Amino acid sequence: MLCCIKTIQNESEPRNFWRKLFGGPYSRLLQKNGCQWGVIGFSTLLLGLAIVGTIFVPVGLNEQVSM
Repeated sequence: MLCCIKTIQNESEPRNFWRKLFGGPYSRLLQKNGCQWGVIGFSTLLLGLAIVGTIFVPVGLNEQVSM
């Protein structure tokens, strides 16, 4: 949020949230074959729902609402 403020980090202790989160138990879980297929299936499902949802978006404004 405050990209103009510089912070001092100790080089011996990197504070990378994502590396700590996915470097331990989640990386071992995500490397399993069943979990990989589950993630691919869930992503495909979300993509399909997004595509179907965009088909039903009406084009333009209602005249009553725009006035």
